[in-house]
Amino acid sequence: MLKYSCIDVCLLLFICFAGKNDSVNVTVSSMRSIQSVLLRDLLMEYNSLVRPVVDPATVLEVMHGMSINQIVQMDEINQQVTVAVHLRQSWNDEFLRWNPEDYGGITHTRIPRDLIWLPDINLYNSVDKDFGRTADSNVIVRHDGTVKWYAQALFTSSCTFDILYVPYDVQQCYMTFASWTYNTSLLFLKNGSTGAWLDSYYQNNQWELLDAPVQRAVHTLECCHFSVAELTYTLILRRQPFFHFIFIIIPFILMSGVSLLVFLLPAESGEKLALCITNLLTLIIFFDSIGASLPATSDAKFPLIGLYFFSSICMVVLSCVAAVTVLKMHHMKNEDKPVPRWLRRVVFGRFGLHCLVWHLVPRAKAKHNLCTTKVSACTPSDIAISTSRTTNHNIESFIFENGAFGGQETESLQDYAEDDDRFTLVAMQRDLAEILWRMRKQESERKAQVKLEDNCDANELDWKYVAVALDRFFFILFGMYFCANTASAFLNIYN
Repeated sequence: MLKYSCIDVCLLLFICFAGKNDSVNVTVSSMRSIQSVLLRDLLMEYNSLVRPVVDPATVLEVMHGMSINQIVQMDEINQQVTVAVHLRQSWNDEFLRWNPEDYGGITHTRIPRDLIWLPDINLYNSVDKDFGRTADSNVIVRHDGTVKWYAQALFTSSCTFDILYVPYDVQQCYMTFASWTYNTSLLFLKNGSTGAWLDSYYQNNQWELLDAPVQRAVHTLECCHFSVAELTYTLILRRQPFFHFIFIIIPFILMSGVSLLVFLLPAESGEKLALCITNLLTLIIFFDSIGASLPATSDAKFPLIGLYFFSSICMVVLSCVAAVTVLKMHHMKNEDKPVPRWLRRVVFGRFGLHCLVWHLVPRAKAKHNLCTTKVSACTPSDIAISTSRTTNHNIESFIFENGAFGGQETESLQDYAEDDDRFTLVAMQRDLAEILWRMRKQESERKAQVKLEDNCDANELDWKYVAVALDRFFFILFGMYFCANTASAFLNIYN
């Protein structure tokens, strides 16, 4: 009997548990049926095209909030910004109210958004062809008529970029939300907070979102002659300058500095102008790379970094012109022309450019060019007049010491005096004068030739000296300009 009684107890317990599970299933099924009944009752006579207020004069208040998830793209060329956000909107729908006691204690339910009325809140400055892509999501409805709609959206709005201080710039992009058809007497838009929520923001590698405050204002549309309440979110974005600084600015500054080495390169190397042209082409490529990433603007707010690049390119162009001038001065030595007087004053003057290179090149000794100097010649008659005043002893001594013209033995003055029939004293003086004139002329030509050779060497040294002095002068001049230009540009950007 005890055995059967235990079996009976086990069967009884099994039947009890099975009955309890069936009761749970019945309860779940009943809850589902209650929700279905609730939705049927709420939507049976509901019209999603009508503003959800019983009294038409009632102003419907819509709370609007936005949580920024990510800055997807900053299009500086087209001046657009694309932002991924979470929209949080709430309002009270007087047609979606029920008593929780009549529906099994249900206090809230979820309804597809296409089945109820939604406020037509749009992004006014949207440039997207879809005017804001919002993901399909249900709305949460409470028993008191409070409707909450949380939806993801991807907005593309216009944004005017202030590129004056690129790449150390801070941009302000505005996103204005307002109702498209309801004025302030029908729908009033309110902000749910003082700004956009940033608790779920994903940092961008190029732009840092500093803040996103919101302002509410009432704006009157001139086209439609009614006022709408609008919310304007201001996205304050600061560019991360590390990439531009390392890959664009630093290389450009270094290449601009290399252009100064053109004036330290000797003119005899033959690579002076080649280095200048190569450096110029490199800077133009850098200038084109940063210009391609900026909007084409012609207003007064042209980027300072662009002005710096442009002025640096102009400096390199002028340095090429200066290099050509130095090469011209250097090769003037082959033309046997003296240094002009004005250039000599500039270089060899008291405060001239020779002060820059006094320790490199010795100053040429020649002060005047004798290549074109004409040797002054005296006529035989002039010499005869002056010679007639000398004594016979002095003339004889001179003839014996110097010899006659042409290298022949000069006869003594006594041989000429013995033959009174052939020579007179006047004829003798005239012959002696002619001999002395030719001898002096020959000596003058010899000295002029020696001076000519010395002066040609001096001219060559002068031209080399002028070229080196101009090289140092241009190096100092362009170096000062380069330093001042770089310092002023970056000080203005930082300030």
